[in-house]
Amino acid sequence: HVQCELGEWSSWSPCSVTCGCGTTTRNREVKGENCTELPTESKKCNLA
Repeated sequence: HVQCELGEWSSWSPCSVTCGCGTTTRNREVKGENCTELPTESKKCNLA
């Protein structure tokens, strides 16, 4: 069995909106078993 292996995070995606508040996400590869970490992460972005 392979223990949990986490890949490197990708770059943050472009903001989901071109004006105002949106979200941006990034991904990583999650391999193995017993992983509790999520393969994606998101945060708010604010474009004036």
